[in-house]
Amino acid sequence: MKKKLGNIVRILLIVLILSTYILEPMEVYAATKNKSKATTLKGLRAELSTLQAQKKKNQSDVKQTQDNINYKNYQIATASKAIEQAEIDIVIAKNKVEENKKKIEEVSDRSQKLLRFNQELNTSDNYMEYIIEASSITELIMRKDAMDLVIKQNNKMLDEFDSLIEQNTKLQEDLHAKEIQLEKNITKYEDAISDYQMDLINLKDVSMDIDDQISTQKDLIKYYEQLGCKEEQNLDECVNQSNNSTWLKPLKQGTISSDWGWRISPITKKSSFHSGLDIAGNSEGTPVYGTGKGVVAAVVNATQKYHSSGKKTCGGNQVYINITIDGQKYTILYAHLLSLGPGIKVGAKVDGQSIIGYQGGGSKTKAWESCSTGSHLHYGVSKGYYVGYNSFMSGQIRPPGFPKKYGKFYSRTQWFNN
Repeated sequence: MKKKLGNIVRILLIVLILSTYILEPMEVYAATKNKSKATTLKGLRAELSTLQAQKKKNQSDVKQTQDNINYKNYQIATASKAIEQAEIDIVIAKNKVEENKKKIEEVSDRSQKLLRFNQELNTSDNYMEYIIEASSITELIMRKDAMDLVIKQNNKMLDEFDSLIEQNTKLQEDLHAKEIQLEKNITKYEDAISDYQMDLINLKDVSMDIDDQISTQKDLIKYYEQLGCKEEQNLDECVNQSNNSTWLKPLKQGTISSDWGWRISPITKKSSFHSGLDIAGNSEGTPVYGTGKGVVAAVVNATQKYHSSGKKTCGGNQVYINITIDGQKYTILYAHLLSLGPGIKVGAKVDGQSIIGYQGGGSKTKAWESCSTGSHLHYGVSKGYYVGYNSFMSGQIRPPGFPKKYGKFYSRTQWFNN
């Protein structure tokens, strides 16, 4: 009995150890190598330098990608012209074949008549008749030699026309095969352009472009400088960040319309990683609240930046908030906001009753919001303090306490154990 109990205990221990390795990667889509170093002003400045270097590289990459797109467009145009010419050549070849067939019929008819005449001439009666009609033997021989020459020339012409028809038929086959290959090439070039355009646009469900990140990084550095933070002082100590004991939901109620993790993007129709929860079930303009006491680390004012310019952005108005819950640092991401809440700017302190913004993503934002198919809030959580989307992605987790996809919650304090 003791031996059996001992074996059961060992098995349970093995299961617990394995579950640590199996379950954790499912919950945390993270890589430590890209984690933010923004724990000090010095670290923020280093990140700013990295972002500025990345911007230069991005500009170079954009130019190279655009050059690739232009070249593929040139190849498509060239292939299209080649197809048009191939189609013309095929028609010309078909016409030549038909013309040569008619000529062959004419020459063949004449040749058959000459051949019958030659056969008739070789019979004794006709031969004698032909001799009698001839003024001399020499004339007869000349007549026969002339007929033989005509027949020989006609046969030669028939052989030439047969060869020409064979060549034209082969030409049609080659041109048709070339046309098929050119069409395949065009499809390949179009696919390549599509990939390059995806690289160029870099569509993500929510994103901050490099200029936004540089701008918010500068704002954050300025905020900490105004607070009098020292270069290597821990920013938490400098700001005196409050600790929260619990999580508050950003909306009073809602439905999870798209879960955290891999999915088929409704925008690109391709598999992509969804960096948060989509919370639907509320109309545009519904207030979105803070998760708890924290500090605004980054703001993307897409309305100000894109609405007046006629350009579109992916993610709409976005707010990143650094918050501490049970001693653990988190960054909360609010995206697809119709507009920002009162006083929401980098460095602003918020709490659980602060209005971070108002839900968007629907008809009121479609003129300048390219990555939303309906009214909802994109709510993301990442372990650690971050100030931009790229760094945020490195520590993200599924937001705690929410129901699974299509599940509903009815209060800001309702908790779900998943």
